Amino acid sequence: MAKYEPHDRFYRKARERGLPSRAAFKIEELLARFRLVRPGARVVDLGCAPGGWLSMLAAAVGQQGRVAGVDLAEALSQKYGTACPGCNSAPCACVSEKP
Repeated sequence: MAKYEPHDRFYRKARERGLPSRAAFKIEELLARFRLVRPGARVVDLGCAPGGWLSMLAAAVGQQGRVAGVDLAEALSQKYGTACPGCNSAPCACVSEKP
């Protein structure tokens, strides 16, 4: 039976790359396999917290694209008062609503 390891290799890899979550590697694989997003695309990430997918999507759409993330929970990038990781390569807006 598989054993759950909360700090597995993907967790460590995400921390090394400065990503907010290991989920970023899931979208990275989906983007590579199915080419879901092209440079210049406009993307909305509903339920974006903690921001792992936002960072990968921002890199995928490039400087001409736009990524907006909306979530009821606060994204990690909002907590630290910085842009989402990866947003240096593309404009990104991470909007957080509190109930």
